[in-house]
Amino acid sequence: MRFDQAVERLKALGKVEAVNVSVQDVGEEYVDVSARKANAQRLETRLLDLLATRAGRLEDVLNVERELARVREEVERYQGRLQFLRQHAAMSALTVCGRARYGSG
Repeated sequence: MRFDQAVERLKALGKVEAVNVSVQDVGEEYVDVSARKANAQRLETRLLDLLATRAGRLEDVLNVERELARVREEVERYQGRLQFLRQHAAMSALTVCGRARYGSG
């Protein structure tokens, strides 16, 4: 059932004292986080390629591995945020407060 249909059906149950609807658009944040994730994944790929193709000093290899771990953590954070935004993009909350009517008076 759609949110607006649910509100209309509830109005039929009694007197509506207040209706408060708030909206949060997460579309812009979703696009931004998606772009950041894609950039981080490209950097991760470049770092993996660097590790696979270059032999160097141990210190250099360890520096690349540390940077790779940092970027991997960033990618995972972005994935988590995107999952949260997807799950909450289609969610609505409705709180109903009222008093029961007793008797005919």
